[in-house]
Order: sequence, then structure tokens, then C-alpha cells
Amino acid sequence: MALLPRNELLLILGGIAYATNPNEISFQQYIERQMAKRGHSWLQRKFLSHITAMTYQRKNYYLFSIIHIDDPSAECNFLGIFNHWIPIPKLASFTSQ
Repeated sequence: MALLPRNELLLILGGIAYATNPNEISFQQYIERQMAKRGHSWLQRKFLSHITAMTYQRKNYYLFSIIHIDDPSAECNFLGIFNHWIPIPKLASFTSQ
């Protein structure tokens, strides 16, 4: 009987994660906000956000999303969960050896 509340909690958290899985538009807005914090001009932000939109791939796992930046010089990917984007470091590819 003690497991029932834990299972319900997992279902509720899963439902919230599903409902708040961020989309590509929110990622573009996140990138624009980060560039604004770093002092880029409005024109630079618009230009870079359009370039960024063409050079990334979003993988939707329904409870969360992962943005993979196609540029090899990019230092991180992004995890989207609960309406937030979190930079995560890129891992070295084991298949390239």
C-alpha cells in the first residue's frame, strides 16, 4: 500500500513533464535571451537565432527534449525539461575512434 502514493507521484511528475516539454520556439527565445545577456545587439541576435534555427536538431522524447547543435565547435547540447533549457556538455563520440 505504501507504493501507491509513490506511483501516483511518478505519474503526476510524468504528466507535468509531458505538458511542460519545451518546443523549438522556446529554444530560439532562450538563445536570444542568452545572447542579450552577453551584450549582443538586436540585429546580431536575430541573425544568429536564424542561423541557429537551421543548424540544430531537436529530439523529442515527450517528457523532455534534447537539442543537438550540428556545429562541431559548439561546446554543449541542451536539455529541455519543465519549460527550461539546460546546457549539457557534449560527450566524445566513441564511434569516431
